[in-house]
Amino acid sequence: AAAMAAAPLLPLTDAAAGAQASQGRGNWDMSWVNRVKGDHRLAFDAPEVESGLVLIQARNWMAGHTEVYGIRDDQMAAVLVIRHNAVPMVMNDAMWEKHALGQGLELNDPRTGQPARRNPFVGIQPGDRTMIYADGGLDTLIQRGVVALACSIALRNRAGAYARRAGRPAAEVHEEVLANLLPGVTVMPNGIFALGRAQEAGCGYMRST
Repeated sequence: AAAMAAAPLLPLTDAAAGAQASQGRGNWDMSWVNRVKGDHRLAFDAPEVESGLVLIQARNWMAGHTEVYGIRDDQMAAVLVIRHNAVPMVMNDAMWEKHALGQGLELNDPRTGQPARRNPFVGIQPGDRTMIYADGGLDTLIQRGVVALACSIALRNRAGAYARRAGRPAAEVHEEVLANLLPGVTVMPNGIFALGRAQEAGCGYMRST
């Protein structure tokens, strides 16, 4: 963590970043790098759910820049790297219901107060019993232009655990998980790669735990 918290790498020019983004091999979608623009860039490292701390941090970082400098969402770049134990955050309601993720993570639905059977980090409404702002849910931040990246290794490991519990083939459950990610989430080979690539694109670093 100390190494990652060091000063960010010198940013690539937009042209250089675009060139490197297009050089990815296989099926990895690197187009998100082209969206990391503007004078204000920050990558948020979320290895744990922590009640959605990464979302609170990203929303407040953006709100602060708007309040102080009067800039728009498209004039800053926030990159969320959801990895390790936090990857259930990028799964849709169907996965939360099917695999009882709220119970396993000890997270309650912000409206019912019962173990969440849906993703409690999306669809936030005023009055919900949550620290997540109504304009700072994961779905809303993605709509606002925030880059959301997920760790492929963590997703595969989670799928394996769900498969063992259900007595199903791991590969089958892994495909199911990938098919049920939230819209706008981009899967990367691993979270550390994603964080490093974001820093190469000029992002600073924020630990979201």
